[in-house]
Amino acid sequence: MRRILFLAFDRMQLLDLVGPADVFDAATRALGAAPGIDTAQALEVARRRLDDQTGYRVLVATPDGQPVRAASGVQIGADAAFDDLPADGIDTIMVSGGLFVDEALEDGRLVATLRRLAPAARRTASVCSGALVLAAAGLLDGRRATAHWAAGRTLKERHPDVRLQPDRIFVRDGSVLTSAGVTAGMDLALALVEEDHGPEVARIVAR
Repeated sequence: MRRILFLAFDRMQLLDLVGPADVFDAATRALGAAPGIDTAQALEVARRRLDDQTGYRVLVATPDGQPVRAASGVQIGADAAFDDLPADGIDTIMVSGGLFVDEALEDGRLVATLRRLAPAARRTASVCSGALVLAAAGLLDGRRATAHWAAGRTLKERHPDVRLQPDRIFVRDGSVLTSAGVTAGMDLALALVEEDHGPEVARIVAR
């Protein structure tokens, strides 16, 4: 079971987290033919993948381990505090963005946690202006990347070594992935599901 860690913070863009999280949940259900997945394709996948450890476990961490409130006002619960996260056992790190990402950057704990955890993770990804967090942690130095169109100029001004590709839905450069605006995070998550479990499972999830 692959552990997907979302690093959340106050006034983040809600869909940056719940969109990709629902993609990973749907993939886990498709792989196990859980309730809510009732197609011949899903059942065939389940026959081939009977291991109940197949799929994803989504975890949410916040600076203090307390709930945070998204920009929309919706409260998001937490599984752990940043400081309590182990440096190993995480498959994929996902960093959200939003209009208030600079507040999270000023806090400092988000960037410090990302720097500590990213080297041991198989891959690290951002949604929307979360690319600014990856860049602040040094993960985008010399790499190709994209971001929400409104964050592109800021990203380039602050981090001129980033090879910005503003017209892409998502960009992968080695083990680091970035995506454009909020719904592009779901496209990115689908691409990760396809990488892990093949195009058939990704098509089931997309449907």
